[in-house]
Amino acid sequence: MNYVNGKKIIITGATSGVGKATAKELARQGAEIIIVARNPNKIKSLSSEIEKITGKSSAFYLADLSKMQEVKKAAEQIKADYPAIDMLINNAGLVMNKRETTEDGFEYTLAVNHLAPFLLTNLLFTTLEAANEAKIINVSSEAHKMGRDNLQDFNYENSKYKPMRVYGDTKLYNILFTNHLAVQLNTNNVNVYCLHPGFVNSNFGHNLGIAAEVILFFLRPFMISAEKGARTSIDVANLPFGKKFKSVYFKSSKPKKTSSLANDKQLAEQLWLKTKSLLEPWM
Repeated sequence: MNYVNGKKIIITGATSGVGKATAKELARQGAEIIIVARNPNKIKSLSSEIEKITGKSSAFYLADLSKMQEVKKAAEQIKADYPAIDMLINNAGLVMNKRETTEDGFEYTLAVNHLAPFLLTNLLFTTLEAANEAKIINVSSEAHKMGRDNLQDFNYENSKYKPMRVYGDTKLYNILFTNHLAVQLNTNNVNVYCLHPGFVNSNFGHNLGIAAEVILFFLRPFMISAEKGARTSIDVANLPFGKKFKSVYFKSSKPKKTSSLANDKQLAEQLWLKTKSLLEPWM
């Protein structure tokens, strides 16, 4: 099924890895790709590749997703340019080797992986709601199973910083956010999903130091390509609108169970309220 043909689709983190492969394939299937990214040279390169595929240039919006004011500015520009958007794919993600804070004072991984998609989604929601059928797709990970209820030390100021544990927390938050968003929706014309792309051979995690580089080198034969990693995002984007599934979380293009913590409705609500409170200056 080619559901995405003619759809206006925003993709964050679309200039490399899974995001780039997703953008190119969805463009090939007839979607109008709208890029949100921070590197103008990479955006130009991707736009050229998409233009070769479709004969049309792609719209793009510059935004460093670690900076909430830039997320807000991009959302405002998109809303001014598009009365309706059919799909938002929150694909961007990273993991940091050590604790660093953004200019807003947020831990970096938390800011990019959770706060930015939460803010962008909420700011664009009326634009998505204006479409006859709209989808929100959040790229999470099986790493969510390492995630904890860490709301008491949300910004990682009072505990030893463990990169993959922090990453797991943020991927757990992606699923909790998706689940609560589904509950919050007061409309029948927006569907929400999250997914695990797979163990992808990309630049992800290559800033974790020499030890991690060595581990990744030996694990490379077990990794999949960015194109294969994009498959679940592409398939979820093409799901029949309005169809009910047992889970909003997909792996290998099929609905899958998450950790029990990811299904904790009380934790999802607490996360929603805490995140909304932190982001109030930009909402």
